Amino acid sequence: MIWYKHYIGDFSRDTGHLSPLERGVYRDLIDHYYATEAPLPMDRTKLYRIAQAHTKDERAAVDAVLPFFSEFNGAYHHKRIDKEIKSAAARGEINRQVALAREATKRARIVDETFNESSTLGQRISEIRVHTKKKTGAGR
Repeated sequence: MIWYKHYIGDFSRDTGHLSPLERGVYRDLIDHYYATEAPLPMDRTKLYRIAQAHTKDERAAVDAVLPFFSEFNGAYHHKRIDKEIKSAAARGEINRQVALAREATKRARIVDETFNESSTLGQRISEIRVHTKKKTGAGR
């Protein structure tokens, strides 16, 4: 996902007890989760890298926010993020189906208009031929 809703009230309520460093690390992990649409790796070294946690304090901040995630199938999951990603995928599929239907209608209209124009052109050519034959006496 390249965009997600950030519910300021929910975030502040859930993270009010965290230090500014911990809140920043938590946001980095959330952003990565949404961007990759995949749970976070269990490997702490990878987590530290994702959160750009290089110092002892920064790594401690990563460790402090891990309780916001649950371990499942060898990865750290976040219930709300999983729900939002699934919902966005469903909306995306609906939008895709609507776009396909709109394009099919548009193509059908173009084909119909082209056919009607071709029919009209064909009739005019026939009329011109008949009129020309009458004028010149061709075909007698």
